[in-house]
Amino acid sequence: MTRKIKKGVFIGAFVGLVIFVILGFLPSAYTGGLIGFKLAEMLFGSPLAPSTGPRILAGILMILNVIISGAFFIVAGAIAGWMISTLLEKKKIKEKVS
Repeated sequence: MTRKIKKGVFIGAFVGLVIFVILGFLPSAYTGGLIGFKLAEMLFGSPLAPSTGPRILAGILMILNVIISGAFFIVAGAIAGWMISTLLEKKKIKEKVS
């Protein structure tokens, strides 16, 4: 892997991180909380008492959902950066040969 392709991967990962912070953080935390509360409702019974168990479960699932969503955005951005930089590198080599 050339230096320009590595640079494209890093730029793509950074862009993916920025997009995650702008568009993905709050929805993923909200969705994780909803999943946590539904799971706690199934485990602890329908009227949830204000106890520690359901809160910990919801918090853990919120954090887990944010981490998974962030990893998805960063990896997708890195793959997109790799693809773009590889295409640009091949185009440059093709023009150089011609």
